[in-house]
Amino acid sequence: MKIKSVQYNNRRKVFSLDTDRGKMEFPYACADPQPVRGNYVREAFADPELGNEAFTYRLESGEEGAIHGDSVLEQNQDPDHLSELMLYHMNLALRKTVAESSLSKREIIRKSKISAPQLYHLLNPANSQKSASQIFRVFYVLDRDLEFNIRERRPRHASVGTRRRYAVSAATTKVF
Repeated sequence: MKIKSVQYNNRRKVFSLDTDRGKMEFPYACADPQPVRGNYVREAFADPELGNEAFTYRLESGEEGAIHGDSVLEQNQDPDHLSELMLYHMNLALRKTVAESSLSKREIIRKSKISAPQLYHLLNPANSQKSASQIFRVFYVLDRDLEFNIRERRPRHASVGTRRRYAVSAATTKVF
């Protein structure tokens, strides 16, 4: 995500961003260092040194902080970002499980009935286009069960500092 511009509002205690994905907000409560009464934000800008994928802000005391676009997307519960994050964590668990397995990659390929390029495609964390059925098949071959917990989401405004976390282990996949 590229950040086009950043405005700050010390009264509402929020950064307002204009991005290539639309307008988003990021609360001061999630920033570090956190702007507080007597030490508010005096400047905020999309940081070209960070490829405009983050913004930097300066407080009245001279302290600086930077917020990456991924934090903004997570705070705003962007569905595309959250699904990519879930897939990334699932990929890490798959890589770890394959590395710890007593089976060779050749044996995993044979038992899961996928090709070698498909397995390496699944293990590549940079590739976000993966087949869920192939991932499940490899976990099954490695004697791992996947468990998904689906529950109602908390409203965004329920707790300002609360962020959704995704945890995936080789044995379970949970959203909490």
